[in-house]
This record gives sequence, structure tokens and C-alpha cells, in this order.
Amino acid sequence: PIVSTDIPGSNEVVLDGVNGILVPPKDSKTLNKALYQLLKSNGLRKKFRKNGLNILNKNFEIKMNTEKLILLYKSFFKI
Repeated sequence: PIVSTDIPGSNEVVLDGVNGILVPPKDSKTLNKALYQLLKSNGLRKKFRKNGLNILNKNFEIKMNTEKLILLYKSFFKI
């Protein structure tokens, strides 16, 4: 379960309401509310954890990323 600011990079990994909560940058009141919401709700934490693991396993699987990295290196070095 994640609470993060809604900025490039973070919003590519954290899907608001799916595996975490995104809050506007420089908005400490909303950040505080989101953290409190996550802390008080065991169900929400479990939901975000389950969804986060599914997203991680689907999109960031090591073998797939390793193969992509090897292809990238080969393109740089003309291997």
C-alpha cells in the first residue's frame, strides 16, 4: 500500500484507488488525510497490497525486464 504525490514516475506505478493513493504535490493536508485513511483501514491496505503485487508481477517480471535490457544493450553495442 502506497501514498505518493501525483507526479511523473510515481503515477506510472501507483494507480490511484487501485494499489495506492495519489495526492497533489505540495498538499500536506491531503497527504495527511490519505495516510490516515490508509492507517485506519486494514481492508484498504490488504486491497492495495494484493493489487500492487498483481501489478508488479504482471508488469515488472524479472525475466521479461532482463530480456528487454539485453536487447537494449545489443542495440547499443551492435551485438
